[in-house]
Amino acid sequence: MTITEKEWSDMCDMARMTISRAIIHMRTGLFSTSRADTLHAALLERLPIKFVSHCAETRLVLNKEGISIQINPSSIDSTDVPACSAKLRHAEQHFFLSHPTRKRNFIKQCAVESLPFHDELFHFCADIEANEFISGHADSNTIKREHVVFTEKEYTLSKAMSAEAMYRILLPKWQEDNAPFLALLRQYNGSCSKEWCHQVSRDTN
Repeated sequence: MTITEKEWSDMCDMARMTISRAIIHMRTGLFSTSRADTLHAALLERLPIKFVSHCAETRLVLNKEGISIQINPSSIDSTDVPACSAKLRHAEQHFFLSHPTRKRNFIKQCAVESLPFHDELFHFCADIEANEFISGHADSNTIKREHVVFTEKEYTLSKAMSAEAMYRILLPKWQEDNAPFLALLRQYNGSCSKEWCHQVSRDTN
């Protein structure tokens, strides 16, 4: 169903108001969290938010234009501010997990351990970690632990596992056959799988 320009504008305005309330609640510890998360609120206030219709819920984008959060306004329920707060925290979690500094550090670890580093596998694991670490919300457009059904018992992923630990466990399976991983990355092209792998600016400045 197509919506009119006014309906889209009204939807974006409502989503914007709900997001503002969610960030206030996050900063003060109201409703959405058991304590005040001023650092997370401050970061989310500074990350540009763009409303789009081409993703299911949220995407965290890093490209030559900078970092931004893309949100489908239809996924924001104005009557459920805690859920909106969880959605924002989920996108922000991807920012921390997929930040180039963390990736660079892990690349150095791989070099020390003589392990090959694969961008897509690392972000595959980061998607899963973000979904496991944020309670109350799991983006429908990102990879979850339960999607990894193509591995044998020795590749089982535990809930508390970091992206780096998952990478080490899944690396042999990736090297044996990475097609199932790539298929999931295409199917669930959410918060970081494409943007962080392929659109990062290489400008040395």
